[in-house]
Amino acid sequence: MNESYQLSEIIGETRGVKLARRLIIQAYKTETPVLLQGEPGTGKDLISKIIHYNSSRAGKPLVTLNCAAMDEETLLKSLFHEDKSSKNVFQQAQGGTLFLKDIDALPLNLQIKFMNKIKKDQFRATSTLNRVIPQARIMTSTQEELERLIRKKLFREDLYYQLNVIHIYLPPLRKRIKDFPLLTEYFIKKFSSQLNIQVPEISKDIYPILRSYEWMGNIQEFANAIEYAVNMLGEGKLLSDKELPEHVLQSKGYDIANEILFPQKGIDLKNAVKKFERNLILQALEQTDGIISNAAEILHVKRTTLVEKIKREKINSERFKKRRRLHKSLERKNISA
Repeated sequence: MNESYQLSEIIGETRGVKLARRLIIQAYKTETPVLLQGEPGTGKDLISKIIHYNSSRAGKPLVTLNCAAMDEETLLKSLFHEDKSSKNVFQQAQGGTLFLKDIDALPLNLQIKFMNKIKKDQFRATSTLNRVIPQARIMTSTQEELERLIRKKLFREDLYYQLNVIHIYLPPLRKRIKDFPLLTEYFIKKFSSQLNIQVPEISKDIYPILRSYEWMGNIQEFANAIEYAVNMLGEGKLLSDKELPEHVLQSKGYDIANEILFPQKGIDLKNAVKKFERNLILQALEQTDGIISNAAEILHVKRTTLVEKIKREKINSERFKKRRRLHKSLERKNISA
């Protein structure tokens, strides 16, 4: 087991992160294919290493191939070319793990070859007629929703089902606002240790700014910002918003209005605003497991104001708490199993 890549590096207590952790544990206990889905910077590379180095294949190679970084000819050679002078990635990863990043970038004509190769290797590894050869375990990642690409005829449905056995979705940072304090503390301790300085206290003033920034680069961008702040603080004892990068301080925040498409036939403004507000309240309750005070915080309203809106819209916040209890019950069952 490689101590550099442990499950403890996956920081967060939001539902999506908890589910991802449970699936990661299942993934490194099995030999089945894994599909990682998430935006850039959500941690797909790290998770591929955690799964490999905590599995029974840890002593064998982890070979990574970025499909989006190669042209078709280079991909063809890297995946399927066989001669005595050089090995393809399947051969390099024999007995270990082959991780194909951005599998959605694999051209259609190579997708069928890839699928046939996987099926052939599975047969060779399980056949009782031939000597058993330890084949590579397949892990893939995508930034896209492969189901959408299937509908557009850009990705083979049969290959999707071949790869999508354990599906681990990594939520973007903007849907993990509740995790910001945990992430901030984790990275401050990490970078303070690297600089061999005392871990500073954290000013509460830092969190509203962190929450208002869009974080298009997700965890990677967040970590970079905290590392910058720790370096700027130096030997100081209190890390505040003053140490954050200028582009984070100057941000006007994530503008959700930019995601709304105005219909050509026009819109009932009053009704649309009401539905939009209700939807945001539901999402906030979902993200905070029905804890109204936490939902009010991320919506930037008073708790009493949110309670009034919940009553007016006849929203049952208790159902989100029931889901939370159900998830905890499932977690206990998984642990006891």
